[in-house]
Amino acid sequence: MKNLKLLAVIIFFAVIFMAGCDVQPAAEGEAPAAQDEKNPAVIYEGQEQNKVLLYYVKDGFLVPVTLGVKPTNEPMKAALNRLFSGPIPEGFQNKLSGVKLNSFNVAGDTVSVDVSSEFLNNDGIKLREEQLVFTLTEFEGIKNVKISVEGKPLNDLYERPLLINRITWPQEGKLTLKNDNAGESQIAETYLTVYYADKTKKYIIPVSFKSPKVQIKTDEKTGIIPPDTEEKAKAAVEHLIEGPKGINNLAGIFPDEVKLKDFYIKNGIAYVDVSRALLIGFSNDAEYEEVAVESVVQTLTSIEDIEKVQFLVDGNRIGSIAGHTNITYPISRLKWYNIID
Repeated sequence: MKNLKLLAVIIFFAVIFMAGCDVQPAAEGEAPAAQDEKNPAVIYEGQEQNKVLLYYVKDGFLVPVTLGVKPTNEPMKAALNRLFSGPIPEGFQNKLSGVKLNSFNVAGDTVSVDVSSEFLNNDGIKLREEQLVFTLTEFEGIKNVKISVEGKPLNDLYERPLLINRITWPQEGKLTLKNDNAGESQIAETYLTVYYADKTKKYIIPVSFKSPKVQIKTDEKTGIIPPDTEEKAKAAVEHLIEGPKGINNLAGIFPDEVKLKDFYIKNGIAYVDVSRALLIGFSNDAEYEEVAVESVVQTLTSIEDIEKVQFLVDGNRIGSIAGHTNITYPISRLKWYNIID
């Protein structure tokens, strides 16, 4: 009898073992089962996001600002809620104040937004459009914005403008195009976008202008021969170091004694070599060090083919300018800047 019971137990465990052999673990590196794709601008599957980049108005300019939000996997919803109904950062204006967000949805690379009739008030409608379009196209994968007012579309599509805060440089020369059909993207290639400081030197503000430092050539066929990357980038750095002379509500961040000693681009990295006067100048103004670094990095990485910026002082790498911001290694474009706690 004991032998029969022992045999029964052995058979039972054998059946369980054989059944278990049919369950195979996923092979190493095997892709997980397919899931519904979600736009990363709307839903994040990974770590929740606790920051958003919004555009407000300061001294007449559109300014990107990083604000903290409660951790969320719906950052676009958080951004829109903050833009339409949240508190306004001190020192800034919000042209969308008083406008109600009725609804929004995302389809592919396009965000459709429906707003209340206050959006059409004559005072600042262009800035309202730009605030909304620049904010939404900061999200990964978003290229177009549809705006409707109480269900009625304004235009077919808004794309992110190629230029921001377009101004006329005091010494800007006039460019005569031989081809009147030159497209907007071709014309935009004759402009620089430079991130100057605001009057308080706490924030950087992007402005686009035609630089007298960049030689624009034209021909009979294409109209414009775009300047090369290094020429544009070097001119942009020179403008930053010299400061926004003659432009209201903007400030230079670099001490007057600082000079650009050398500039070159190699393997997507822009090398900015400045004089040692930079260290001396910022020893008394250490609070502006971070703003200065951000202004150069954001300016240069906005130019095609430049991915990172390496700072040099008299040809040598240094740890920092005034002991606060690490500039030992090349710095990539910043996702979060103009941070307001």
